[in-house]
Amino acid sequence: MKSPAMTLNEKLYLSGLMSDFEKAIKKNRKEDAVGILLQIDIERIKGSEIVETILNNKKKYGF
Repeated sequence: MKSPAMTLNEKLYLSGLMSDFEKAIKKNRKEDAVGILLQIDIERIKGSEIVETILNNKKKYGF
């Protein structure tokens, strides 16, 4: 039986990278944030899209 996919937040939390990702977002460090997503197996293009979406509406995403 295949286990359900994890959310981005779950992957960040379980990898211990949540705090680093949040710091990168708060400091508008797009490349750092994308690099963190690469560490949890998010493809670069998708990671860039995710980070850009968050940076364009920080308040919506709790930043």
